[in-house]
Amino acid sequence: MIETRSTATALNKHKRLQQFFQWLAEDERAVERSPADGVRPPQQPTKLAPVTSTDDTTRLLESCNGSGFMNLRDQAMIRLYCNTRARLSEVANLHVDDIDWNTDSLVYQGKGGKERRVRMGPKTARALSRYLRAPSRHCGSERPELWLAARGGVPLKASGIKLRLRRLGERAGIRG
Repeated sequence: MIETRSTATALNKHKRLQQFFQWLAEDERAVERSPADGVRPPQQPTKLAPVTSTDDTTRLLESCNGSGFMNLRDQAMIRLYCNTRARLSEVANLHVDDIDWNTDSLVYQGKGGKERRVRMGPKTARALSRYLRAPSRHCGSERPELWLAARGGVPLKASGIKLRLRRLGERAGIRG
């Protein structure tokens, strides 16, 4: 099964069979002992996240050149991802108060409610600063959320960020 399916599927089937044979042996007494005893579960290899090349990142940033609200937001978002290696949910849940301008760092709310402080580079800090000055003319600038949608002044959620980055990548000619 490992050769034809993913290891996650094989591991799931292994666990199910283990439980089934345990039930047969203990509750039903249909077999003396479980045939799954001593059978190791398939090992799941760790999958590394793909890394975007420097050329692709440059093309992505060039695709959102300009001084409009959306361009400034997209540049800040892309630089933040590239500079801090953040998760989609961490970036989406950022608030303006999470940024510490004295130390050029920000606080991410990670998985399981864990907080982590991450430093950002000068280009990322500059892009964020430019973006934060732009919403004063934009609807919703008084909101605590960092990322605002283009219309209506509502916060941009993780799905909206993902969709926006996908569209920017397509516009820049980046596959995948």
